[in-house]
Amino acid sequence: MSEPDPRLSLQDGGTLRDFITRIEQGIYIVTPDGRVVDANPALLKIFRADSLEQLQQHRSEDLVADATVLAERRALLDEHGWIRDFTYEIRCLDGTRRSVRDTVFAQRDSEGRIESLHGILDPIEADEELPLDLPLSAFFTGAPAGLAILDNELRFVRINHRLADMHLLSVDEHIGRPLALVLPGLTPVLEPILRHVLETGTPAVNVEIGTEDPRSPNEPLTWRLSVFPLGPVQEAPTGVGVVAIDITDTKRLEEQARLDGRYLTALIEGSPLAMVTLDAASRVVAANAAFERLFRVSREQAIGRDLDELVAPPDHLEEARGLTQRTQRGENLRVDASRRRADGSSVQVRVHSAPIVVDGQHVGAHVIYEEI
Repeated sequence: MSEPDPRLSLQDGGTLRDFITRIEQGIYIVTPDGRVVDANPALLKIFRADSLEQLQQHRSEDLVADATVLAERRALLDEHGWIRDFTYEIRCLDGTRRSVRDTVFAQRDSEGRIESLHGILDPIEADEELPLDLPLSAFFTGAPAGLAILDNELRFVRINHRLADMHLLSVDEHIGRPLALVLPGLTPVLEPILRHVLETGTPAVNVEIGTEDPRSPNEPLTWRLSVFPLGPVQEAPTGVGVVAIDITDTKRLEEQARLDGRYLTALIEGSPLAMVTLDAASRVVAANAAFERLFRVSREQAIGRDLDELVAPPDHLEEARGLTQRTQRGENLRVDASRRRADGSSVQVRVHSAPIVVDGQHVGAHVIYEEI
């Protein structure tokens, strides 16, 4: 199976940058004290700013028509951690005012303090009647993820081609039809999730569900699903928005990696060769059963010890340290040497060593001892 195109994943940095740049809703990051950290081109357009630097000269209190809005928004964020469709008036840099809807969530540090606010700002047009306006049409059509909107009776209001195609139905065959009729096999799994979001107003994020590929029966599919409530803030949701990402290939790779990891662990543990892993300071961080047998030392006794002090005779310690340092600097070595067991007896070994390199940095070494 060919590797999935990373551009078809919302986890891809390039896809996200392109999406943030092109979307017509304003996306922003601000600090709790109102400093603008970053914003996309649409937000600059909403505030009629010529550049991010120009917008960053103003704080939140300068950009909101009624300063009490900020206190109300902060109180809601402190209580819930996020708010949706919060409506208020902004001051544009050219002196005009316009109404906007704001959806914000608070990013917190390890101690629970709000360190930044991440939001999506959507201007409200004077003649707007429906919450789903034209700016979202292009997003629905072109989004690489599966997208759908269902009303509070779980009838499809909107769906994009990507998700409709996965159901082997057209977009029109979804609209107005209930979930149970369109996807009877998945309804027992999906309906409780959607109902919970409707009843609580709380999003369900990154829920994994498994099903069969309708195009290839008996072939499993795995989706990562996020469901969000829709409707005016502080009111019962009028529907739900669904974002579905096909992660089947990712899950297969993860499973293969887990299998490979188990096989590798079994291979190392069952090997007749003594194997040990060192950190950058040449301390033992792992050893296999053969290492215990060869040097007559338990792993618990070995871990954390300097390897050369552990297994090199005193008169060979400098020679052993020199070999370890060469390996830590990047050399692959194969030498014959004399080493010492925990009971003081000597053993002749062939030493194979190789550096461990992560992101271009030498972070440790692997050493294999073969008794000769």
